[in-house]
Amino acid sequence: MIKKELEPSLRLKKLHVLQRRLSKNHPKFQEIESELGKRMAGYKGEKSLQYYLSFLDEKRYHIFHGLRIKDPANGQFFEMDVLVISPTHFLILESKNLRGELHFDHIFDQLIQTNENKKISYTSPLAQINRQQFQLKRLLMHNNYPIPPLQTLLVITNSSAILSTTQGHPHIQKITHSVNLLQKFNKYERQFKNGDLTGKQIQKLTNQLLKMNTPFDEDILMKFGINEDDLLKGVFCPICNTLPMKRTQRKWDCTDCGYSSRTAHIDSLTDYILLFGTTITNRKLRDFLLLPSCSAAQRILNSVSIDFDGNTKGRVYYLSKNPSYNHI
Repeated sequence: MIKKELEPSLRLKKLHVLQRRLSKNHPKFQEIESELGKRMAGYKGEKSLQYYLSFLDEKRYHIFHGLRIKDPANGQFFEMDVLVISPTHFLILESKNLRGELHFDHIFDQLIQTNENKKISYTSPLAQINRQQFQLKRLLMHNNYPIPPLQTLLVITNSSAILSTTQGHPHIQKITHSVNLLQKFNKYERQFKNGDLTGKQIQKLTNQLLKMNTPFDEDILMKFGINEDDLLKGVFCPICNTLPMKRTQRKWDCTDCGYSSRTAHIDSLTDYILLFGTTITNRKLRDFLLLPSCSAAQRILNSVSIDFDGNTKGRVYYLSKNPSYNHI
């Protein structure tokens, strides 16, 4: 059973908004585009795992995507791409969507990627999932749960990647292509027979993990040193992506393809929330959507805000904390 669905992370959503709200001539555009490309590749890799996970028994397995939990011992957060809970064992999956030849060097604890005659060295992702395993165990102990066998698996989701390791690598069994994932699950089922957690304990733990989940939320403008004035303002046409649409008689008109809409501003309000947060004023709304008047902005605020504070002149409006975002 899927307990936490896979969805684009807040970081990925914010990168996507920032990239489309910057001119291609901006000095930070290529850096942001490169970061977005890497994050998108990772997300697509995680998404490809869903096919293999769909074959698991829904009654036996509880699947969480993208859990980010605080370690009770040191207050540091740890994030797991996929956590699979069963009565007999837990499995942490870390996915990597990398191309070329991937060489795992346990002597220097690194992953070396060779692709298109270029070599890139990464800190070993095996060390990362071993750390996640340690922190998950500590979390279970802190909350007085029995400690079942905790397994970890690094899944390479790019089927064309060539895998190799240094001779005698002690953790070679923890590295696999996604196509072999179900074989790994069958192996664990044969290996672990006795359950350590009761059904009630698993239910309690799954609810607790969902409550403890804390998505990483950063100020994306500050991270890249982007000034608000650098952003492209206005409403995107949902048909041809032209920016900006023109506001006329309580609707939005695209000057390029001729499309008209009364609700085209909703996506741009989502952009605003991801970049600046959920508080907004009439003036900020006019500036971001390029609205022609205070009254036009007020009509939109009356239709989308969930609450407000203050007098009419200095009123602050509150937008939904969880906007839908369907562009990834």
